[in-house]
Amino acid sequence: MLDKAGLDGAIDYKNEDVNERLKELCPDGIDIFFDNVGGSILEAAINSIANYGRIVLCGAISISNSKEPRVGPRNLVNLVIRRVRMQGFISIDYSERIDEALAQLSVWAIEDKIAFRNDIQEGFENIPSTFMRLFEGKNQGKQLLKLSDPE
Repeated sequence: MLDKAGLDGAIDYKNEDVNERLKELCPDGIDIFFDNVGGSILEAAINSIANYGRIVLCGAISISNSKEPRVGPRNLVNLVIRRVRMQGFISIDYSERIDEALAQLSVWAIEDKIAFRNDIQEGFENIPSTFMRLFEGKNQGKQLLKLSDPE
């Protein structure tokens, strides 16, 4: 599966120690970390960030449905010590380039240079449970819901 996705390694965050695996996979530190999870995963990445590393913040799904306020990563001083740059990213900042992006992404998909997986659930009655899969870490790829077959 790693080859198909074009990855050198992966972490099963539910069954492995993320901090230890990051040390194994990135012994010289993480140069760039794209975060859309937040919480303990972001904290683990900050533990392993390289000097002058960069962190792109795109979301925080791990705390999206939290009923209690969450404390941010406890290790932010690492950003200072390692001279890290951390910046938020929202796709609408680049909306004027959507056509360019779609054209290039389509080419890469056709050339099999982008690995992707669709996780398709079925049935109108499964709308709530399919949505909740996103917050429970159950989806394997882009979460989709098929309501019915086209007429």
